[in-house]
Amino acid sequence: MDEDSTQIQVPEIVEELDYQYKTANWLIKSREPFCLGNDVRKQLLSLLRKQSEFSRTLFKDRGVFKVPFSESIPIEDEYGEYALDWFPPADESIIPTNIVVYIHGGYWQLVGWEESSSWAVPITNAGSIFVSLSYRLAPQEKIELMPQRLCVGMQKVMNLTHKMFNNLDDTKLRITLVGHSAGAHLVLEMIYNAHIQSVPNKDWMRCLRNLVLISGVYDLRPIINTYVNKAIKLRTEEEALSVSPIRHFMQHGPNLLLSKPLHWLVAWAEYESPAMKGQSESLVDLLSSVSKRSEQNMHVEYTYETFYMTNEDHFTSLLGLHNGPTQSTMLKKILDLINTR
Repeated sequence: MDEDSTQIQVPEIVEELDYQYKTANWLIKSREPFCLGNDVRKQLLSLLRKQSEFSRTLFKDRGVFKVPFSESIPIEDEYGEYALDWFPPADESIIPTNIVVYIHGGYWQLVGWEESSSWAVPITNAGSIFVSLSYRLAPQEKIELMPQRLCVGMQKVMNLTHKMFNNLDDTKLRITLVGHSAGAHLVLEMIYNAHIQSVPNKDWMRCLRNLVLISGVYDLRPIINTYVNKAIKLRTEEEALSVSPIRHFMQHGPNLLLSKPLHWLVAWAEYESPAMKGQSESLVDLLSSVSKRSEQNMHVEYTYETFYMTNEDHFTSLLGLHNGPTQSTMLKKILDLINTR
């Protein structure tokens, strides 16, 4: 993927696969964003932007917004930016012990900083720090570089948190990484990259406790025959597998995704295509298979659970997080997780 991306030839679209991976085809028609108009993606972005603007306005005096990950990484162009928003707990008297870090989706080519802080408020109301990490998008950014640079963002999160709370005890700090759709893919690839480059990432990895993976994409091989691949430009199944988190379960030797005692929460919505549901179900099968083998050898280090979001689709499950735990079962599940682990 080193040559000019405009010259890369990608596989042809397969109509059935393309239909399965167009999330807009599977939405609940009576609910937002589908009910708002024909351009579902435009409506979704507008709603996420309004929710994010609400969050930033509420914390305009205490939050820190659009912070670049690093001076050496370009922050902004028309293809997005590597930047973070940081929100403290709503209660100013709290010394936080939890940081919830969110990686947005958008098939690696849509959504950005403006839309990424949509559910900060209910997390901060629960006494936690909320951070959103946005990233540069395909086709201008290579998919394999995104997780590397998001790891730099995590290093910035740690530095900024210590700057804002100089009496923070790292030994009591717990990080929960949350990814939606393509963001769930990036969360797992961040874990892999953090193990490969362990020294600069040791601080945040030491604090990492939970992974929340919502309606994720973990095997990119089917994607090469869909509209999604026009931007990410994967040429072969082999190339797609090389950036797919499932490869770590298929290789001989240690699985770096499972080398730390993390708790995995794998969630998916009732109203999604069979292909999208299958992505999560296949990941759970892999986790289960490894867990059973590990139990026989008596060295299980990770735990996992699943969460089926009834009466939700790919977009309502995300939009609903803004409304708090009384209206979003997914948000309640996240809060229960960070309060007990």
